[in-house]
Amino acid sequence: MRILFLALFFVICCQNCFSQKIVSGIYSSGLNLAFDELTGRVSGFYDSESGYDEKTGTAQFSCTFYFSGTVELKQGKIVSFYPGDSVPDSIPGTVELLPNKQLSLQLETDHGGCWNVQTFASEPVLFRLYKAVSWSQIRYVIGSNVDLFMDERGTSALNVKLPFGSVLGISVIKGDFAHCALLDSTDDVIEGWIKLNDLNAMD
Repeated sequence: MRILFLALFFVICCQNCFSQKIVSGIYSSGLNLAFDELTGRVSGFYDSESGYDEKTGTAQFSCTFYFSGTVELKQGKIVSFYPGDSVPDSIPGTVELLPNKQLSLQLETDHGGCWNVQTFASEPVLFRLYKAVSWSQIRYVIGSNVDLFMDERGTSALNVKLPFGSVLGISVIKGDFAHCALLDSTDDVIEGWIKLNDLNAMD
């Protein structure tokens, strides 16, 4: 009877372990994250500021980086960099899935500006899911003044031009186009279809 009880307990624990998965969406403290269940690939964008410059009316410090990697079970390795920077400037790190729709990020060293906003090198930084969104990828624009279109055929452009480095949440990919939402600090949600060739590659 004791052996049966222990076996049942082990099975329940394993089910709880494997049932946890990364949820795509908006997290606390400036993190946007996407997880592709088919490939096990995670991608995200962190953007937060601190301080206030009275002369310019803007924040004094900013911590911004893009990252991508793969996750197996509850942990994964990522590579982070500022959108558009070269690979030699990247900083590796780890992501860990935690209970209650939480996760943590840690980097080997901090990106410029992060010491004054949020350090990721000294210890893992905890994030809690704020709003789930059906993103499978987060990618950024590699062209200049890139068009958004009304449909996946690219027959009619919206009155929107995206500059280099614009970060997007990708929800659907059809052929050579992806349906996306612009990730920025405004309340107006800008959505449309964009050519995959205008986005960074997901290695």
